[in-house]
Amino acid sequence: MPAQQTVEPSSTPTGNVEIVSEEVADRLKEAVEPAAEGAAKLADEFKKSVGDEKSTKKTIIKYIDAFKAKAIETFNVIGASAASAVSFTSKELKNPVVSSHVVLGSGLVGAIAAISAGKLHTCTPPNKWVSIAAGVFATGLVFADAAFVKKNYPKYKKT
Repeated sequence: MPAQQTVEPSSTPTGNVEIVSEEVADRLKEAVEPAAEGAAKLADEFKKSVGDEKSTKKTIIKYIDAFKAKAIETFNVIGASAASAVSFTSKELKNPVVSSHVVLGSGLVGAIAAISAGKLHTCTPPNKWVSIAAGVFATGLVFADAAFVKKNYPKYKKT
């Protein structure tokens, strides 16, 4: 391991430090002065456009109050929507068709997550026909589920 470097105080620069000549420093100062004057002019114009301090505070307070009122209104609408959604969901979950779909859907999402993480991907199909058969079987399950829902959902629906 190399030895730790130390810094020695000095009035003359050493190492990778560049010294800027006075001529370059003067040119930089000349280039920056107009920008500084422009910034001062902009600050003065801003102060004039804003007006006195009391009216500025009143304007800002007015906007804050309007924002606060709109935020409260928005949160009230969100709260009412959430309460309505909870009521609707609790009513729908009393239907055995819906609750069974929630359970099966959660299991399917978990299985897909596990497969994508590589945990359950231990079985590879021997050929393309096995993959085709699995696809046809899955499609058949979707159609059977649609028929099941169409027949049983209205029967168990709570009004």
